[in-house]
Amino acid sequence: MTRLAPAVVLALVALSGCEQNLEFRYETEHLRIATSFDAPLCRGDLDRMEAQIEQAEVLLDTSLDHRVDVYLWWAGSSGDWYSVASDACGAMTNGSCYDAEHRVLFAGMDRPGVDLVSHGLMHPVIDSVSTDAPAFIVEGAAWGLAAGDLRFPLTSPVDNLGLDWPLLDTQGAGFFSRWLLARDGQERYAALLRAEGSAREALEATYGVSVETLEAEYFADALYGYAPLVPCDEPALQQIDSQTWLEQIDVDCDAAHSFGGPKGMRSHRIVEIETRNHYAFTTSAETLLISRCEEDLPEVTSFDDPERGEVTISGLSDQLYPTWRDTLAVRDLGPGRYRVTLSYPTFEARSDEVSMWVYYGPVPVQPGAVP
Repeated sequence: MTRLAPAVVLALVALSGCEQNLEFRYETEHLRIATSFDAPLCRGDLDRMEAQIEQAEVLLDTSLDHRVDVYLWWAGSSGDWYSVASDACGAMTNGSCYDAEHRVLFAGMDRPGVDLVSHGLMHPVIDSVSTDAPAFIVEGAAWGLAAGDLRFPLTSPVDNLGLDWPLLDTQGAGFFSRWLLARDGQERYAALLRAEGSAREALEATYGVSVETLEAEYFADALYGYAPLVPCDEPALQQIDSQTWLEQIDVDCDAAHSFGGPKGMRSHRIVEIETRNHYAFTTSAETLLISRCEEDLPEVTSFDDPERGEVTISGLSDQLYPTWRDTLAVRDLGPGRYRVTLSYPTFEARSDEVSMWVYYGPVPVQPGAVP
């Protein structure tokens, strides 16, 4: 996350392709939102942004008492998010920037595998606690409390203590930050953001031991991966019996748990599976996607671990398996929680059925697949 000099703010309206129409399209309790794209955000997008802010307020024992102006861009089919971000935020950027003085957040929505919007929303909440905390503490909180999952980093905390962007391993700081939250809980973690001095001084004053002692414990005890603090919080897919799920889902951009943006409209349901088996899916929707919910990983999990089934844990944020309208799709699924997604290219309200059941028949081969 890049912090901007005040003079830069005057140039921010010149976001690539956005300068013709930057009026605010959405307002929530804490946000005014403008977008560089015509596709609408849906109620689920806005509710999720607010929920992330409210969760951070609770964890940091603070209150965001003002609105933040948010500008969201989408680099388009080229996927060139970096050049668009650079135009707005300066050459050294990870795709988002926050100007605390003017309360303005800019974030790209299509950087692969990273939720820059959620990360950016953490910064104004953190600033409500402290505006001069060291970068290691601030970026650690912004990445650690954001919506994405975290994997054990390649760098050590001690090596990052005195660094700032772009040299700071921000996601490594976020991983260490999540470990601290898990180690001692919310109250002490909130105190860390209020501690004075350098990152070393703040950590040692808050936790009562040297940073080297903390780091040794971290290397010994930290998990390989931390899930988002609230993973897969959508409603459960209606379960008929121990082997069958069936629901008629009303999908509307104005409805809760409907999500929008340039990729189209989506609605999610959660399925919890206790026993590994083959499961069949059918739907009347254009596309049905299934991905495994992020979860804490005590150790490295193989991408192709057969015990986890076809939809495995990986470093990817979304590992999706499509089916097609009114056709049967069968997946080998291991125990765990899964997100089932109905996906549409347009935003008209509609209603579609999703059915899922334990499958004992021969596994069908999809058109074009190798048997």
